[in-house]
Amino acid sequence: MASLKQTQYVREAFGETGKSTIYYIDIRAIDRFEDFYQMVQKDATVSFVKSKVAKIVENQENGNPILHGVDTEGYHRYATEHDLVVLAVGMEPEITGVKLPDDIILDSSNFIEGSKDGGMFGAGAAASPLDVNRSVQSATAASLHAIQVIRKTASTEAA
Repeated sequence: MASLKQTQYVREAFGETGKSTIYYIDIRAIDRFEDFYQMVQKDATVSFVKSKVAKIVENQENGNPILHGVDTEGYHRYATEHDLVVLAVGMEPEITGVKLPDDIILDSSNFIEGSKDGGMFGAGAAASPLDVNRSVQSATAASLHAIQVIRKTASTEAA
């Protein structure tokens, strides 16, 4: 979705001369974002290539990047030159050099699921991508759950 939005920024800034190509493996346009995805697909200045780019090399004559790969829908090789390439990378947890408490439970992708004692809560479902609204809802739910545990603990300690 971020890549789709960026193409619209290019379109707004450069009009018909601002052309974008999105090389993708899959596009996750969930719920109401499907309409936005379809709008971008209809834009003549945006093209889509279902492919994992194999390599990027520099054109020695003009310094432009050339993308090489195989279009998985047409199964033909391409070597396409562009003025600019923007790499959209997936989210990965950064835990290198971070000492997490021993009771933290990590999922298979190293995202925090929670803790063994129930005192830490992970916001977001790492099993599936979330849009901004669902991410906020998930974070709010984790916060409210934490508040419930704190209140329950405080009332138990006060008694």
